[in-house]
Amino acid sequence: MTFVKRIWAGVLSLIAALITAAAGFVPGWYAHLAISIGIAPTWVYACIVALVLVTSAVVLAFLSKAWQGIPPLQG
Repeated sequence: MTFVKRIWAGVLSLIAALITAAAGFVPGWYAHLAISIGIAPTWVYACIVALVLVTSAVVLAFLSKAWQGIPPLQG
């Protein structure tokens, strides 16, 4: 790939990582707040942990692709 295409692919992967982080970590934070004020039961923390682990794995994969200059949807 040319240099410009690799830079563009890295930017796209970085944007994908940011969107994924927002889509996974923000709901986890609000679920934590709901537990803190008593709206949700304590066992929801298990769901939050699962959500954060999966989101972290996907964000790290996108960041790895961004570092390598690979488009986000390319294997």
